Amino acid sequence: MSDLPITHIFTFYESLGGVQSILKHHHAHDSQWGIESRFLSVFECTTHKSARLRHFNQSGLSNIQSTRRIFKQITGHTPPRVQVYHNMWGLPILADLDQSKRRVGVIHSDWPTLEFELQAAANLLDGMLCVSQPLVNRVLESGLGFNADRVTLLPYPITTPAQFQKLNSTQDGSFVPQKTLVLGFCGRLVKTQKRVDRLSSVCDALDQLGIPFRLEILGSGPEEQSLKNQLARRSNVLFHGLRQGLDYWRILARWDAILFVSDYEGLPISLLEAMSTGVVPIYPKIHSGGDDYAKNVAEELLFDPAPSSFPVNVANAVQWLASRPANLRIKLRDRAVQSTEPHSLENYFRIFSESLRRLEQLPRLSASRFQPRPHYWSDYLPYALLEKLCRKRFFIKPIPLPPG
Repeated sequence: MSDLPITHIFTFYESLGGVQSILKHHHAHDSQWGIESRFLSVFECTTHKSARLRHFNQSGLSNIQSTRRIFKQITGHTPPRVQVYHNMWGLPILADLDQSKRRVGVIHSDWPTLEFELQAAANLLDGMLCVSQPLVNRVLESGLGFNADRVTLLPYPITTPAQFQKLNSTQDGSFVPQKTLVLGFCGRLVKTQKRVDRLSSVCDALDQLGIPFRLEILGSGPEEQSLKNQLARRSNVLFHGLRQGLDYWRILARWDAILFVSDYEGLPISLLEAMSTGVVPIYPKIHSGGDDYAKNVAEELLFDPAPSSFPVNVANAVQWLASRPANLRIKLRDRAVQSTEPHSLENYFRIFSESLRRLEQLPRLSASRFQPRPHYWSDYLPYALLEKLCRKRFFIKPIPLPPG
């Protein structure tokens, strides 16, 4: 298998999140699949030491023009055969500079402006990889003109430390449900998307139904102190902070259920990791990749996210789980584990590698020649101000020239 030179471009490398986890897998394993990869981190001056990882050290005070200048300097020396835009970040502002033979987007998540950003990607991509079937369907229906050969479902990999695997293999696999449910929340402690501000009212709704529970919160973020203040009076809430490796998996595996209170998601990797250890999902019906995973365990675990009754609906799903007999609780855990079987590291890289090579063989759809970028005033506006005042100007597309 010949080497395939590609460049991954993304926003952050070391921050907490599913995308960063996937990027680290790529850094470690791309070469094993005949992929010669470089990594461009735009908004992070990473401490990770690697000749293959370059950082732009951009911030909220930087702007499109400075990002384009740095990208042009890096790409001009060795253009990749395939440029991979994670979550399509930077595609409209960098496509005219990347000099790649093919451009591929990887969609890791859902977000409120996804439809608009898909329209901004028209004529700029040759294919897309999506981490959930709902995202695949949205891309196929987006008007990008892609057929099924160009849009691929990319199953997130689940990788557990060898020590954890060995620990699990020494146990007899028995599970005895306890009266007090251990509920977990795992992820970035932020209000946008993850909506950690809802956790306090969910706890109140659980109290009103008389459900004995303990809530464990695994992760960190800007809302951590605010959340601690909201839940300070509770003795049944435990904050673990940010944990990694064996500590992370040990905490995850002792939960009965993992709670999601998000407004939107792609397919949370924490959902898959928890389910792989037998943790049951309690998940909002937000038409994301996680919906079917929860429904496959039990339809009653997928709750209505209507804002007026959100906490009560979560509590009702928890009550349903708590009221199940022990033999059914064990079956639910088994179903959770079985749902994650396709999510191996080998399966992920096989599909990723095959998809990029297939797109190389298909006719190019993305524009390769462009007019010089006009002098847009928004190219000189700091990102922080651009985000606040006129974010859509970040998606002004380059103007293609006819092939020739």
